[in-house]
Amino acid sequence: MKKLCFILYLLYSTIVYSQVNNESIRIKKDAFKINILSPAYSNFSFSFQHLFTPYKSFNLTIGYLDFDSRKRLFSIDNRRVQGFSIIPEFRLNLTGYGLNGFYLGPYLRYINYYPEIENTIYTNSTKYNYIEKSNLQSLGIGFVIGKQHIIKNRVLFDYFIGPSYQIILRNTSIIHSESDYLVGISDRYVSGYGIRAGFTVGIAY
Repeated sequence: MKKLCFILYLLYSTIVYSQVNNESIRIKKDAFKINILSPAYSNFSFSFQHLFTPYKSFNLTIGYLDFDSRKRLFSIDNRRVQGFSIIPEFRLNLTGYGLNGFYLGPYLRYINYYPEIENTIYTNSTKYNYIEKSNLQSLGIGFVIGKQHIIKNRVLFDYFIGPSYQIILRNTSIIHSESDYLVGISDRYVSGYGIRAGFTVGIAY
């Protein structure tokens, strides 16, 4: 009887240990990340990633831009640009497993910005100040090659770079003439060929 109880105890201990061990190494399927480079361009970018399989995932990036050239040194332009961008991205893990490894990520990018420029005109020796408001919408496509790794199955580091191409969908002025894109911010970000790059830090859960 004692031998039977001892065997059952060993079996129970093995099962419990196996469950705890499997729980500790179970890969995380979701992650929340922040691009720490984007604030340098007055853009605040957040990403959400979800694993479908250990080798395929979906990454959604949402950015909010609030650029004011009047707050920049040596600026000769009085322009402010506000708006948002949305980037859905499919990721294929090439060398790793789960949230680790080198990956290839084709994506789409939609941009909706509202530039405002402060102008001054003179009529009959009278000075008038006004703000010209515009709406700029752009749609793009591209891909990135990146490396993502996770520390202790919790902290994420993700860095990537790749080409992009954007086309203007809408560029209209609410008050006067059409906007001449984004003074102070590279026009290649909203039109034509460009580069998308970033370095994000996040938490897996």
